[in-house]
Amino acid sequence: MLMPIEGFRYVLGAPQTFQRDDIHAAVTRDFCGTCGTHITTRRPDMRSLLVLKAGTLDDPSLYDQPRLAIFCIDRQPFHQLPDALPLFERMPPPRQ
Repeated sequence: MLMPIEGFRYVLGAPQTFQRDDIHAAVTRDFCGTCGTHITTRRPDMRSLLVLKAGTLDDPSLYDQPRLAIFCIDRQPFHQLPDALPLFERMPPPRQ
């Protein structure tokens, strides 16, 4: 789920981060230093937003339903998405 970076903060501890050094403009991924769970992704081309992994939330039901699904090219047969949800193989085209 995309959210403004200024609206996000860790309330306990600090994450471990990982960024590939063999890719130009690589994303930065935050992980729990204890269990290794992937928490966020920060993209250099979206400096004001971060991708928060909704499955890491204590209560994901507090948030609205998804508006679209991205990187569906990697979708596995067991992934179930609502029929009316817009799907994109990679990122959707930029808004005009």
